[in-house]
Amino acid sequence: MKFHISCPSFSFPGLAAILESVSKEFEGWQIVAEGRHGLQLIKDEFKDLAGSYDLEYTVHAPFSDINIASLNKSIRLSSITEIADCMRKGSELGIRKFVVHPGSQSVLASSDRERAFLLAREGIKSLDALAESLDVELFVENMIGTSAIGASAREMKLLLGGTGAGLCLDVAHAFIEKELQSFMEDASSVGMLHISDNDGVSDSHLWPGAGKMDPAGMLQVIRQLELPPVIETLDLRTGILGKESLKKQP
Repeated sequence: MKFHISCPSFSFPGLAAILESVSKEFEGWQIVAEGRHGLQLIKDEFKDLAGSYDLEYTVHAPFSDINIASLNKSIRLSSITEIADCMRKGSELGIRKFVVHPGSQSVLASSDRERAFLLAREGIKSLDALAESLDVELFVENMIGTSAIGASAREMKLLLGGTGAGLCLDVAHAFIEKELQSFMEDASSVGMLHISDNDGVSDSHLWPGAGKMDPAGMLQVIRQLELPPVIETLDLRTGILGKESLKKQP
């Protein structure tokens, strides 16, 4: 089984140090394209270094201050543009898989959730069209919380329907929302898998085995989907602990 890792904290050290550390323990790295690892910032160094490591690269598009479901047109279009630029730059670097957040409802949108949902869907359709033109794959992540768009299996199915985008199943989010079984009942659209643990309340990105989720159950999901899990923890050390926890399950 191949294991990938993704940590927002990786976005601040230099690229060479992260590549060296990750390649010793994992088969893939999902780059969080924020901080010092915005793809425009690392493109030249990535071209020079990435081929020296036996890693599969995917990208988590920017999500800080990004909301493709915003009722504010300027913010919404800027968010879509930021993600689209990331996809274009990643494609130039030979990266083929990108994950995005579907957006969230603002305070104002709480009175017009349907509008926010439709705007999120329009944004996904726009990014999906770009993905098709670039010959890359787009995955949309299920989220958590009352303000989130796409927290339930039903809503994610509606968001993705009629597009070529797939689902990035975040099992920790689904666990908090008590939606994991619903997602797994119709998992045909799942093309990427995020794995972490939590206490069932907050998305704390604990390593698998450190929270209330059953590591054996996580492994069952991984085996059913036949996808390399992207372990999302706070740092490399806990990512390794999570990998080892999953590997020792029967």
